[in-house]
Amino acid sequence: MRLRMIAVAFGLMLSAMAAPAAADKTHVAVAANFNERAREIAALFQKKTGHEAILITGASGAFYTQITHGAPFEVFLSADNERPRLAVENGYAVADSRFTYAIGKLVLWSRAVDVTNGEEVLKAGDFRKLSIANPASAIEGGTRWTVPDKLHSPILQDAVLLKKGADNKAAKAFLAFLKGPEARAVIERYGYALE
Repeated sequence: MRLRMIAVAFGLMLSAMAAPAAADKTHVAVAANFNERAREIAALFQKKTGHEAILITGASGAFYTQITHGAPFEVFLSADNERPRLAVENGYAVADSRFTYAIGKLVLWSRAVDVTNGEEVLKAGDFRKLSIANPASAIEGGTRWTVPDKLHSPILQDAVLLKKGADNKAAKAFLAFLKGPEARAVIERYGYALE
């Protein structure tokens, strides 16, 4: 009986020691517009799986150029669907791994003009400039109008497993997690649409 208890305790100790060793890391290139959401998702991912997603934030175009020059990224979360498509077509990404993780929304915002009826404001043309603002610094105060989907092409944001991550279980697990309910809830909470 005592020998059996020692064997069980030894087995549990080996299991406990092996668990951290099973955890892995993945390097994820994340479009700047998705940075906050990705950080929240990465924290949930690590808590659930033990794997760590190391996020590198930047511009999707710059990331694509870096990927073509051998950057050590394993996962690419782009702000568009064009660059992940090119990554697959040009042999930098795993062919069947690309998917749309979020669909962006276009919002007309103004601190000075009431744009709650944005279509009329745009038709009237009583403005001299339109610019793209950083949502983190522009959405407080002012008025806004979410442009209906029928008035613009979809803003598809695609993810892809890069060839450098093809054998990395953390990279594969991160993409699977991104498709799951916890990540999708975060994405929707931040105002993105999902497929």
